[in-house]
Amino acid sequence: MAYIAVKRRMVGCPVAQMSRLWLNTGGREGKFLLDYKPEFAVIAGLNEQKEARLYGLKGISWSLSDAMQRDLPVQFETVLLPFKDKIIYDSFMNIIPIFFTEGAKKVFREMYENALKRGIMAGLG
Repeated sequence: MAYIAVKRRMVGCPVAQMSRLWLNTGGREGKFLLDYKPEFAVIAGLNEQKEARLYGLKGISWSLSDAMQRDLPVQFETVLLPFKDKIIYDSFMNIIPIFFTEGAKKVFREMYENALKRGIMAGLG
């Protein structure tokens, strides 16, 4: 119920957007790591219209690229948290052992390129 109240008051607020990402991806489940940038890792989530949206995810102690050390894309579970003006993860990760074929990788690349047109939500400020 608290989320509904936040959603009504803060529709365009980045914290509310992150909350919707958390709810749309089931909290811990269903996140796809698509790219490593120097300042953050890029994960995909769905917005309320079920369109792919990109989020910049930072680590506090280690970057996600150091923690993962995997070829992309990677499906993983973690909890997203707001911290200052960044989106971070709780440092507990479960990597889903899935091998993506070239066809699936192509779909992820197309989704990334289309979502990139809307930009990467890298902060909460």
